[in-house]
Amino acid sequence: MYVCRVIKSSKIKGFKKNIRDFYKKYYTKKYKNILESTSFVVVCLYNGKIVGACRVLSDLNRFAFLLDLRVSEKFQSKGIGKNIVKKIIEECRSLKVEHINLSTAHNEDWLVNFYKKIGFKPVSKYTHMEYGKS
Repeated sequence: MYVCRVIKSSKIKGFKKNIRDFYKKYYTKKYKNILESTSFVVVCLYNGKIVGACRVLSDLNRFAFLLDLRVSEKFQSKGIGKNIVKKIIEECRSLKVEHINLSTAHNEDWLVNFYKKIGFKPVSKYTHMEYGKS
């Protein structure tokens, strides 16, 4: 049985090693401090082990931004990613967050469709912009 759980920023410290261990297969050392700036994380546990997670950056009022949704390969296609995102939406709604956003590669049709099935819509009135390395 899978359990999705919200871990708020004040509690992340107690789960930091487990969350870092989960994400380390996806990221290099330079990302080791990403949890310090995270508003909350939703993790999916199977037998007490993290098998999926997503970080959220938010002002906890107007905007929330989903980052780094990952599900262990062995546990993909079981609805875990969908349940994690739904838990994030539920948490954001309970906090009265007005806008829940994410970015994904526009050429990754399967990923765009994944988010569309949950209820996300492409927003053409905004242009995603980035400053820094190209």
